[in-house]
Order: sequence, then structure tokens, then C-alpha cells
Amino acid sequence: MNQMHRMKARVFCAVCAALLGLCALAAAEGLPAWSYAGDDPVEAAVAAYMMDSGMADMYGAEEGDTAIPAPVILRTAETDDGHMTVWGNFWMFRYALGDGVLVCISGGEAPGIMTLEQAEGGWKGTALETAGDGEAYGEDIARFCEGDAELEEAYYTAGDGSTGLLEAVRTRFIRAYVEANALAAAAYQDPYWDPIPLFPMEGPIKGSLEEDGSYVIRVPVHPGEAGAWSAYGAEAEDAAAALASAGLEGDAFIARYVPVHDGSATVTLRHHTGIACDQVQTFDLLVADGRITDVTGGGIAYTTPGDELDAELSGRWTEQDVQFTELTLSRNPLRGWQAEIVSPMTHEAYVLRANVYYDCELGALVYTDGTRWEMTSAGYASDEDLGEPSATGLSGQLTLSADAEGRLVLIWHRDAQDAQDISFVRAE
Repeated sequence: MNQMHRMKARVFCAVCAALLGLCALAAAEGLPAWSYAGDDPVEAAVAAYMMDSGMADMYGAEEGDTAIPAPVILRTAETDDGHMTVWGNFWMFRYALGDGVLVCISGGEAPGIMTLEQAEGGWKGTALETAGDGEAYGEDIARFCEGDAELEEAYYTAGDGSTGLLEAVRTRFIRAYVEANALAAAAYQDPYWDPIPLFPMEGPIKGSLEEDGSYVIRVPVHPGEAGAWSAYGAEAEDAAAALASAGLEGDAFIARYVPVHDGSATVTLRHHTGIACDQVQTFDLLVADGRITDVTGGGIAYTTPGDELDAELSGRWTEQDVQFTELTLSRNPLRGWQAEIVSPMTHEAYVLRANVYYDCELGALVYTDGTRWEMTSAGYASDEDLGEPSATGLSGQLTLSADAEGRLVLIWHRDAQDAQDISFVRAE
């Protein structure tokens, strides 16, 4: 079998994952091995041959990660002698688990022809011929198709996103893997791309006025996101309604609110990714005659899409007035942004780095993993100059605002005693 060097835009190498620290993360999680959980005997034979033939080991296996195939079957033809030819693009990916997301750390395609033979209880793979590299890539695909222009076109479009074939197969295979192993994963993600949900909600959030006068909110969930929702009562001490109970019941998160006295109360449901709040639902409850009688107003807020906010944030910022301290923000391949704040030797002499994420409840970027280094007399020219960090696990916020001249201002608040807020503007 030819080695598969050709990579698509959504496939990334193990080097990228190592830079992100995903390999160590995967080892800590210890993902179970993948096995086929579907009911298609042809697909089962194809996937089994892909795993058994060593394709999964061609993408830099790391301790604790797992390989999951994604065979895009384009056409099959069964012969009279108990054999079958399968035309397809036999993709293979490796994943690490972090923050409820299976992150792709390596993978690639293998367009080719697989041969199956009948075996007890179904089919068994016996051979796979894949397209070569360079000029041979197109020549081999043309040879596989034997003049069938439609099939030849399918080889080129099956994985480019225009047909959705590859994404559909990946999602189905990963979803079955997560369900079979009861993993706390609600999505999968290629670095630099948005996560793809594995378990979209089957229905919207619903509320109902109950006969006992309470109000019940039901949110469809999947075990992969079971701990993500939380419910809150009204903030006012004399609120007209109160949270009586909240938690998982079957395949839904259920919150029950009960009347306290006549009046109104605003209650809240929040969805947390494990890093930040990415969704807020509010409900305005009206109470009369000892019953919750109506629900009015309310609203919903989602995380600002990263691509939209990225244009406003990414780049170099400098301290608004004195221009001593500099802030650099760059998009994190997984989610959020990577921040580096440098205060030079002529000022406070430190470097702080953190991964920041937009929190829709706060309307700010938040971080909880900040690391700070104190500069030495040599200053800071490279990471070798930093040595051991002076503090880890730092937290804080970055809030977008505007000054009197209409310029964007990014205000940095540190969760530390006596820490002064610093305002940044775009560097000239």
C-alpha cells in the first residue's frame, strides 16, 4: 500500500498537536480503542481492513490517543465468485480528548480500490490499492475509474466539504464511538476549525406551566454534555419565584421553579463549555394567586462567533497612555485566543501568557490558566531567557470598550490583590 502523503485542508499533522500539548493530554485521558458499532457488513469489513492493515499507525500514534477510520464509499460492485470491489476514499484520523472535544491530531486520505471476499457472517477485506503521490495521484484515480467521469469527480469532491460526505461519515463513526464508550465528548474538531457537534439537540428548550403552579424547563442533552447546563434563581432576595430543583432526568436537564409570592422574577439557565459560558437563557416568570401563571420576555445570548471577533482582537496592542506594556493576541487553533503580555525591563519586567475565551455571560474574554515569568537582567529575547515561571494558574478578564475618540480599547483586569487595570489600544 502506498504511503498517504497527500493531506486535505482540514487534516493536520502530529507536529501541530504536539505544539498544542494535545499528546500529553491524550495520554492522561487514555482513550479506548475504536471498534465498529454499525450494522452495515460492507462498511464493517472496509473499516476492519483499514485498522488491521496498519493504516492507523501511519499518522504518528501517541500514547493514549485513538484512531478512527472514515471510509467514504463511492461505489460497490459484487461479482459472481463471492468477491466485491469497493471504490472509495479511505480516510484515517487520530484524536485526543480535551475539554469535552475529540481533537484531530493527525490524519489523511487514501483514495483507492478495496477488494472484499465473502466470509462467514459477512465480508472480509483482502487487498487495498491506493493512489500514488504527485502525478501518479491523478493517473491512478483515472485508472481506477476506467473512464467513468462521474466516479472520477466523486474521488476529488468526497472530502472537500462541498458534498458533506466526509463530514457525515466522520460524525457518524465518532458518535458511535463516543456512545459505545460513554465518553464525555460532545463534539470533534480539526485545529483552526470550529467544533462539529456530535449530538445536536433533538428539540428546542421547552418550558411548561404545571398543574401545581410551578414552571418546568426541559433542555435536551446528551451524556457527552451532561454537566454543561446549570440553573439559577432570581438574584433578588424577595423574588416572586425560586429554584426548587435542577438536574438530569433521563435525556434532559430539568429545572423546576416554584412560586413564592405574587409578582415577577427573572431566572436563568446557563451552558458552560468547561472553560466559559457560551449560552445564556433567561425567563421572566409572572406569579399570581400562588401560581406561576405566565412567562414573558426573556432572551438568549450566544458566544460571539470566533471568526467575527477574531478580526477585532488578533494582533498587537500597546498600553494606552504610556505604551510600556504590550499585548499580543493570536487565534488558538483549538478555541479562543492565545495572549502574551510583556512589560519590559524599563517598567514592571514580566511576561504573562494565557489562553483566553469569550464568555457571553460576562461579555469579556476570560482566562484561568495564566503563567507569569519575571524578567532577568538579560531581558526577554526568547523563551530560553524566561526560565521557570514565577506564578501559574492566574486568572483575569479582557473587556472590549471604546474611548472618547471611538478607538477600540481592551481593558485587562487581573484577579490579584492591588492589581491595577491596564487599558490597551491597537499598536500603531
